[in-house]
Amino acid sequence: MTEERTIQQNYTIASSPEEVFKALTDSKELNRWWTTRNQSRAEIGGAYEYIWEFNDPNQNGKQAGNYSVIVPNEKISYPWEAGNEGQGHNTVVELRISTAAEGTLLELEHSGYKSGGDWDQAYEMTAQAWGFFLNNLKSFLEKGEDNRASAMGQKTMTS
Repeated sequence: MTEERTIQQNYTIASSPEEVFKALTDSKELNRWWTTRNQSRAEIGGAYEYIWEFNDPNQNGKQAGNYSVIVPNEKISYPWEAGNEGQGHNTVVELRISTAAEGTLLELEHSGYKSGGDWDQAYEMTAQAWGFFLNNLKSFLEKGEDNRASAMGQKTMTS
């Protein structure tokens, strides 16, 4: 029996839960720190499509599906296809938002990863990507800085 693994990361962001929720669900805000292009209808069953484009087209990626949980300013959950597009590695992203002394606590739980083969690579790559992008969210909300283009060659709405 293969054991499931979960990516867990926590971030304290000097911003309100409302601002964090909006940054995680609003189409315009998502483009300011995470995606190159996207569509996001933040409601239960609402569709999302996240597109990342890079200077190196081999790094381009896309995720699409429907939000399974939306609790404004508290919780977001949606399915995520891990690994290369079309591999069928189905995982689940859950983001929890709560008030913290310094602003907002954002907790990521990305579950459903198995062990071995291409699962290991998908797990490592996804954990690193979440780390970069959620730190970029923190930077964007706290300082107005977006580090995607300079750090990883991601195309943004301004590049």
